[in-house]
Formats: sequence, structure tokens, C-alpha cells
Amino acid sequence: YDNHFVYQSGLVVASDSYGSFKLSAGSAYRNPTISELVLLPPGNEALLPEESHYYEIGYFKKLGQSVSIETALFYREGENLIETLSNPSPPPMVLNQNSGKYFHNGYELTMRYAARKHKVNLSYTHLNQDDYNLSVPEDKFVINSRYQHKKLNLNGEMVAAFKTASDSAGVRVVLDDYVVFNVNSRLTVQDNVDFTFRIDNLFDIDYQVVHGYPMPGITFRAGAAYRIY
Repeated sequence: YDNHFVYQSGLVVASDSYGSFKLSAGSAYRNPTISELVLLPPGNEALLPEESHYYEIGYFKKLGQSVSIETALFYREGENLIETLSNPSPPPMVLNQNSGKYFHNGYELTMRYAARKHKVNLSYTHLNQDDYNLSVPEDKFVINSRYQHKKLNLNGEMVAAFKTASDSAGVRVVLDDYVVFNVNSRLTVQDNVDFTFRIDNLFDIDYQVVHGYPMPGITFRAGAAYRIY
């Protein structure tokens, strides 16, 4: 592939009274991987590199000592997005292909609360897609909570995803919405010894992020770490 120039730029205007305003712009470039080109039946040696440009406007503001808010508007355009789609001239039945031009835009909202022992982050992302970006939900809501008491850390997470795009043998589909809870903890018994415990998918929800590949049900993990200084 030919040489390619990419750029990134940004500007931040900060004020104690009015918060911080952020502007950014840039470009991205990705050559097809070996697996996308020649490995397995969907491989296609005629693939072109992916190219894109993105623009973002953001705002950040602290509300008192413990609370902050952040929001951003973003826009992205590109061409030659590599996807696995139905082959117009089989075999094989599906083929890695460049999808042409695409346009995505949306917004993000984040609120953070931080106290001495307790932290909570709430975030929401909405993505408008003129063409599906596979495995990316149209709406995603995440809550993270952390509590620390002496040598004990407790963490909880909720992830809710809606209208996630995927594909089935090259045919685009929308996956079922899901809400998943995860919890984990860490106990430091000495300065160099930790015990950890984690439960993923706490309520054993059936869901998929990629069509045809169900995510694991409730999963328990435990571990211990010893640090050598």
C-alpha cells in the first residue's frame, strides 16, 4: 500500500468559572490484516485500506468538590470499512469486503461523583449510524461504583446496551437488548498480598455482543497476588 499521512489536533480553553471547552480533529488509516486478506474462506486480496476523519467538541465542568460533568458531540466519516458480507459471486458464501463511505455521529454524557471512600461514574453514549458499525450499540448506559474501606475495595458495574448491530452469514441483524451486572472485590491483607474475587454476569443473563456467539453465563473468579519488591 502507498504511504499515508494522518494527523491529530486539539484545543482546550479552560476557565475556573465556566469550565473547559475542548475541540479535536484527526484522521485514521488502517491496512487490511493478513487474516482479512488471505486466511480462511472470507479472505479477500482485493481489500482496500480503511480511512476516516473525526471531529469532536467537548465540555467539562466541576460542580463543587465531589461532582463533575462532561459531554461531547462527535462526528466521523470514512470509507472502505472492512466487513464480512454476502459474496455476490460465491463460493465462498461470505467475503470480506469494503463497504464504501459511511457517516457516524452522536454524543456522550458523563457524570462523576468522588468522595473519600466512594466513587460513582455514570455515562451514556448515543450513536447515529447511516450504516451499521458491527458490534456497536446505538445506545449504551454504564454505571460504575467503587467503595473503599481500609484495605477492602468493592466495585460494581452495570452495562445496558440497546440496538447492537451484528451480522449473520453476511446479513445484517440487530441483537437483543441486554442489561448485565458485574461485581468484584480486592482485599489487601498485607502491603504485598492481595486476594481478589469477581462475579461476571451476576444474574446469568443470556446475551450476545456478536451474533452467534453467546456470552458466558454467571462466572466466578478468585485469585491471589504476591508482589516481590
